[in-house]
Amino acid sequence: MIKAAKYLFVARTSLTGKLVYFWDLLGRSVFFLLVLLIFDQLWRASLPGSSIDFSRTQLIWYLVMTEIITLSTPGGYTLGVDEDIKSGNIAYLLNRTCNYPLFMLGRYWGVSLASMLINLGLGCCAALIMVGPPTLVPASLPLLVLTLILAVTLKFFLTLLISLTAFWVEESRPFHWIYSKLIFTVGGLFVPLEFFPDWLQDLARILPFNLTVYAPARLLVDWDPQFFGAVILRQILWLGAVALLAQYIFRQGVIKLNVHGG
Repeated sequence: MIKAAKYLFVARTSLTGKLVYFWDLLGRSVFFLLVLLIFDQLWRASLPGSSIDFSRTQLIWYLVMTEIITLSTPGGYTLGVDEDIKSGNIAYLLNRTCNYPLFMLGRYWGVSLASMLINLGLGCCAALIMVGPPTLVPASLPLLVLTLILAVTLKFFLTLLISLTAFWVEESRPFHWIYSKLIFTVGGLFVPLEFFPDWLQDLARILPFNLTVYAPARLLVDWDPQFFGAVILRQILWLGAVALLAQYIFRQGVIKLNVHGG
């Protein structure tokens, strides 16, 4: 409990520091509203007469959830791991009595939660004006929150895993770019996986990327207990595997750490 308290303190400090710049966060959310408006016009024009099983209301709320997750969580370079490694700052951070990946997880959640609260408020208000409330099963809300927490945590460890390649290649930006495009496509950022051909759906469901954005959004707009059971199991398995792999790669990187400047 004492060890967990350290990382919770990091998260709380990051959250407080981020909320100080409330108006800056609010200004960045304008892009979120722009995306919703564009896709709302797209669904208005394309859904009538189509064979798509999703309604306009479902698709807008789906997009609200995926965009909240994507826009609220730090990306590759924003996370700061790459810069810590390249600058040599990580050598000083290693002297702290805490686990570096878990320290970054606390920081990640603090920053993400600040943006998430603002994006959630704006996104829900915009969606309510556009299409009205979603069809929700009240009993599913705690389970949806659990799925969201696992999704954001899994997204962190995937990002961290890519950032840790900087121990060897120094410049991990291309890998982050590829990862972001995988989230856009097989992750189901803009449209549900059901829009894809069957073979691409099967491939996307094998990979972990859909568990970070598609799965929570899909459960929000179309609650299915069986689908939830499958999602939560896969999230836990992938999270355990990626977290252990990240810890291993971090230890291997520290062993051969060469500090350049800093």
